[in-house]
Order: sequence, then C-alpha cells, then structure tokens
Amino acid sequence: MPVATTADGAAPASMRPGAVVVGRRPAGRAAGRGAAPAAPRPWAALAVLVLPVLAVSLDGALLTFALPQLSRDLAPSAAQLVWITDAYPMVLAALLVPMGAVGDRIGRRRLLVLGCAGFAVVTLAAATASDPVHLIVARALLGVCGATLMPASLALLRATFPDAGRRRAAVAAWAATFAVGAGAAPFVGAAVLDVAGGGAVRALAAPLALGVVLAAPRLVAESRSERPGALDGWSVVCVVVALAALVHGATSLAAGGPDGVATVAVALGAGALFVRRQLRLPRPLLDLRLLRCPALGASVGVNLLSQAAFVGLALWTSQYLQLVLGLTPAEAARGLVAGPAGAVVAGLLVVPLARRLPLRVLLPGALLVSGAGYALTTAGVASAASVAVILACVGFGAGLAEALTGDAVLGAVPPSRAGAAASMAETAFELGAALGVAVLGSVLAACYRARLVVPGALPAGDADAAARTLGGASGVAHRNPELGDELMVSAREAFASGVQATSAVCLVLTLVAAVGAGVMLRRR
Repeated sequence: MPVATTADGAAPASMRPGAVVVGRRPAGRAAGRGAAPAAPRPWAALAVLVLPVLAVSLDGALLTFALPQLSRDLAPSAAQLVWITDAYPMVLAALLVPMGAVGDRIGRRRLLVLGCAGFAVVTLAAATASDPVHLIVARALLGVCGATLMPASLALLRATFPDAGRRRAAVAAWAATFAVGAGAAPFVGAAVLDVAGGGAVRALAAPLALGVVLAAPRLVAESRSERPGALDGWSVVCVVVALAALVHGATSLAAGGPDGVATVAVALGAGALFVRRQLRLPRPLLDLRLLRCPALGASVGVNLLSQAAFVGLALWTSQYLQLVLGLTPAEAARGLVAGPAGAVVAGLLVVPLARRLPLRVLLPGALLVSGAGYALTTAGVASAASVAVILACVGFGAGLAEALTGDAVLGAVPPSRAGAAASMAETAFELGAALGVAVLGSVLAACYRARLVVPGALPAGDADAAARTLGGASGVAHRNPELGDELMVSAREAFASGVQATSAVCLVLTLVAAVGAGVMLRRR
C-alpha cells in the first residue's frame, strides 16, 4: 500500500526517494487515548482480523462463480440478476460511513463481533432462498451486516500494529486474504455444487464469521476514537439517500430506464447537502477535510475506479469459462485461480517494492499492469489460457494497488481518525463495486441482447428467457435440443461481444485511475 506516514500520521520530517515511511513520531509523544494499546499477541489478532475479510471475499466470489447455476435454479431476469449481485455492495456502501462512526463510538471490536454474528445468520438465510426476490432481500440484509466488517477490521489493524513497518506487512496480509478467498472459492464452490447444490454454496462463509464472534473478544484489543464523530441523523439520511440513489440511478441509466436522470439528480442533491453539513458541523459524521491528504485522496479515487473495473471483469469470467468455453465447474475453478494467485504474489512483493519505489511510481504502475489485462480482453478471448493470462495481470495489479492504498489510508491519519479514514476508503471500494455491477453489468446485458439472434421457431417464453442472460439461453437450449445448437452459437457470440465492450470501459477506468494517482502523488 502506498507510502505510509508515521504511526500517528504526523507530517513527514524527512523524505528520500523510495522511502516508504515518510514521517516519524516525535520521541516523547504518546498516542492519543483513541488508540488502544496494541494487542499482546498482535499476530494472533491479525489471524482473527483477516477472517471477516475472508468471509466477505469467499461469499462474493462464490456468488459470482455460482451465477450460471443460480440462473438455472432461480431463473432471474437480467434486472434481478443485477440486483442479486448489486444489493449487497449498494447497501454496504450506503452504510459504511454511519457504521464507521458507530464503531468509533461504541468500540470497533464490539461492532465487528456484532456484525459478524449478523453476517453468519443472514448468510444462512440467503442459503434457503427459493426465488430471486428472497435472495435479493437476503443480500441487502447481508450488506447491512457487511458494513460493520471492513472499516472495523482495518481500523483495528491500525491500533494493533502502531509500528509502520509491521503494520505494512499486516495490511499486506489483510489485503492478500481477499485473493485467498477468491482463489479458494471456485474449488470449494465446484465441490459443494456437485454434492449439495447452490444453496449450500451460499452458506459457506457463515462459519468464518462465527469464528470471529468466538475469537475476537479474547485475541483482539478494543479500540475506539477519543473524539468520535457525532451520529448526526440528517447526515446519516443524506449519505444513505445519496449513495443508494446514485447506484440505483446509474443502473437505471445504463439500462435505459425512465427514472435514471431523476434518481441521479436526487443523489447529487443529497450528496451536496451531506458535504455542506459535514463542513459546517464542529464534529462531523465524516471529516471530509481528511481528503486534503494526497495519499488518502488518491487512495479513495483509486479504490473507486479500480474496483468498478475489477467487478466488470468478475461479471463475465465464470460464465465465459463454463457457458462459452464449455468447461465443467471444476475445470472453470482451475481456470480462475490465476487471478487470486497474481494478487497473492502482489501481497508478498508489496513490502520490498514499497521500500524501493515511491508511491507516485508504484501505485500508477500497479494500475497499468491491470490495464494490460483489460486491453488483452478487448482483443478477444479465445481460450482458458488467455483468460488465465488476463486474470493474472488484473489480479497482480489490483492486488498490489489494494495493498498500497490500504497502507496509505492507515498511515495518513492518526490512530483516533483511523475509523473515519477506513470508512472513506471502504466506501469508495464498495461504491465502486456497486457502480461496476450496475453500469458494467448493464453494458454487458445490453450488448448481449443487441447481438443475440433467437431462432424464430422458439416459443415466446423461451425466446424471452434466452434474451435475458447467457445462463437463460443455456437452459432454453437444454429444453429445446433441436434448436439448442443454433441458439447457443448466437448466444456465445453475443456474450463475447459484450465482454469486449465491458473490458474497454474497464480499461478506460483503470487508465483514469492511474493518471489521477500519478498527478495527486507527484510530490510524494
């Protein structure tokens, strides 16, 4: 993660090319009361703090991997499929800021334990979903619980590892856990799908969340802010309305819906009111002045754009391997492992790289590696090997960027502000995911529908199902074997064209993030 500051975020006393620590704590200065004493066994605490990350990563990756099976089991429309994927990040993004303030006030460990308990219960409820609406509601409730996890765990890392060098290694491990979950998901998902079906796949993250509930009170020290932001009701309403309306409006605009412009206008109005109120309150819910720090501002922007692009990639890979290239779930799992493997390698290399290269070089460079993967996709995807190369590029670049931004966020602020900074970074991350699913998912669906040629002899109901999603076309082909080959040839070509268009947008987003990070960090 980017260039870290000192343990309390003090202004740098000196800086040299390639230095990672750009500030030092004055010798007799004590940490504020908002920073709890470091855990007596910090590495044991780290093992607990990566569990919620693993649960979230595994849950999201399993959902993506099981989309073909889910499409066959629940028969969602294209819009419902977007909401199944989007309900969790949309609700989570809307609630991250309020939940970060709650954690600062009641204690981040307490919030983490409560959130993990709810996450486990709702995950089990999602596993029993028998129709798309049930699953959408469960995913939305999961977002409420998930909003407690990431800011709390990241802020607890800041308190557990006050030393910048050890913190950087801990944050690299924390970020790499995302890749571990994503890498394990296809193999675990394929095995469970073969034995127990899609419902069991959706329950697999629950034991990890329960593990946090049991272990955190014993191994993780409590941490809270000495001067938490006020839980201002109007601020909460404004930020929730702004973020939820923004995601819904973007989805509607991308799909050509009639209410898209009005909803985005509501989002912008609520967002403007939120910003105005935060700048006027003596103790704001979210201190937007923190964004004046170049490292934090750049990290927020990179999280937003790079995650939107990464989600665009995740939307098609599993479906492409299984429904276009014809791989079994187990074969597709092996094809997907290159992405998480690249991210794990990035996590191992981030500390030595950050010692040698300044943040202004390393962060844009990581994004350009991801951009190379998207550029390859725009030229066409011919085989599982080409998918692996694409995933390796994007996984390495995105994993390195995530580790860099996570460290930059924690190093840029004093311990008492870690919760607010983590909330900003995670809000950008999840908002990027939600917008990526909404906008890029709609682009993929629109290209698919525009290019699909449905055999005229198909019944109207089957023709409509085939036009919704590639999974729907696969189900129709199984029910109509005499027309199945003709339908699937057209459906695969249509889906491939959507993949190329979506990847072109991902490439643009990544290049914008790289240029923006380079400009904002030019003096770092």
